[in-house]
Order: sequence, then C-alpha cells, then structure tokens
Amino acid sequence: MACRPTPAAAGRSPFCREPRRPGLPRRRPHQRRRQRASLPARLGGHALIAANGKLFAIGGNTASGEVAAAEAFDPTSNSWTVVPSLPTPRNHVSGFVVGGTVCVAGGRYPTTARVDCLDVAHSTWSRLPDLPRATSGGGAVTFLGGSVVLLGGQNAGETAIVDQFTHLTPGSGWSTGETMLVPRHGFELALYEGRAWACGGGIAPGLHPVATCTSVGNPAAANRGK
Repeated sequence: MACRPTPAAAGRSPFCREPRRPGLPRRRPHQRRRQRASLPARLGGHALIAANGKLFAIGGNTASGEVAAAEAFDPTSNSWTVVPSLPTPRNHVSGFVVGGTVCVAGGRYPTTARVDCLDVAHSTWSRLPDLPRATSGGGAVTFLGGSVVLLGGQNAGETAIVDQFTHLTPGSGWSTGETMLVPRHGFELALYEGRAWACGGGIAPGLHPVATCTSVGNPAAANRGK
C-alpha cells in the first residue's frame, strides 16, 4: 500500500507512515523498539539474567573459545560494567536467580555439573551444590517463591541427550530421580501462569530441532501439598 509522507517527515526523510488499518492498535511511545549499548565483545552460548534492575551476561564463548567474562548492563546509564569473572570459563550454561544472586549451572567444555552464583550486591562468587548430572545447553528458571527447575541438555561431545529434570529449593540440594518429559537441548524455559514452559529445542545430539512445547509446574509447591 502506498503511503504519504507525514508533515514531520516530508523533505527530511524517505520514510513515511502508512494509514493505520481499522482494528490495528496504535503503537504507543513506550512500545517503540530501541537499540541499547552493545556487549563489550561478540559472544554466544552465555547466560543473560535479569536481577536487581540490571542484566548480567555471564560466560559463553567467542571465536577464541570459552570465556569466564561477566558484565552487568545498567539501563539507566545504557552501559555495561565488568564484574568479577566466572570462576571457570564455559559456554552453553543455564542461568537463573536465587535470592540476591545470579547463577549459572552446567556448561562445557568439558561438560560440568558445577553451579556458580554471583552476589550482585557484593560482587562475590560462591557455589551451590552440583547438579545431579553434568549437562550443557539445558534450560533453567526460577519460580515465584524461589525454587528453581533445570531441564535437559546434552554432553560436551554432542553424542547424548541429558534427560535430567531436577529442582532446587533454597536451603536444600538438587532433587534426583525424575526425567524430562521430552528430553532435548538448546532451549530456554519461560514462566507462564505458574508453569515453566519449554518450546522447541533439539531431540538428538547436535540439534535435530522440534516444535514440541511442554510445561512443568513448581515441584516445590507440589511437595508442600503432600
């Protein structure tokens, strides 16, 4: 559909605004997309965790290999600040929040069960109990109330899927004995209406992506009801 330049754009910009079609909501100013400050370095396979009004990018890999770098993004200043590095460099980590800490679990190379947490107020690292099984590329999320669930992943050699389903209750260790409904790797978990959702991912080593969506409730809440 052709459009006419708006008075503000006429003579200054090649862009114009199409007439709003009936039934479509008008985009409000706060919905406009904005580009923010870029990461200090090109990065992939890292965790991006929101806590204490900031975003924390932790671990991952660059063209040179695994990194331990950790940076915090402050939206008020639109800038990244270096924070203490992850104790062990690794990528394909799973990120989540526990209390006042941001945590990364698992990762590779090699595949590890290690869980490290950064106290965002004091910029110090500590460890939580290791995962029941080493994994990389799994998904993790924190439920309201503070319990954490971690699902899936694969080994570092990309030869086996990890069907792990484990949850952490603050003050306790990780649970054992359960498995993911549709084991896969390369996905994220998102909270929706009190359940942790996993959509997509790979069901075989390497990738082999699927469109499957599954969800799990808060295991800690279920245990309280017993």
